[in-house]
Amino acid sequence: MKPLVSCPTDARSVGPGTPCRGAYLEVAEVLRRKTPGERMEMVGELWRTARIWIESAVRWQLPDWDDEQMLAEVRGGMSGGPVTPPDR
Repeated sequence: MKPLVSCPTDARSVGPGTPCRGAYLEVAEVLRRKTPGERMEMVGELWRTARIWIESAVRWQLPDWDDEQMLAEVRGGMSGGPVTPPDR
């Protein structure tokens, strides 16, 4: 089995001849063909997915928290604030 190629996360660092350049160009072309509404739908779905991931992580780390505490923590994590580490 061929090993996976590690691609940089910053597209600006993908110059000619780098292994991931083709993939980045393909994704860029797909996104260019989407309407503004389709792109906004994608952003909304990514936002919902991130919220689910953050809430799941916080619920796992802090199972004793009530829904109000949980909601405040998720809102903080979604707005770029820190997520409270558990006291364990």
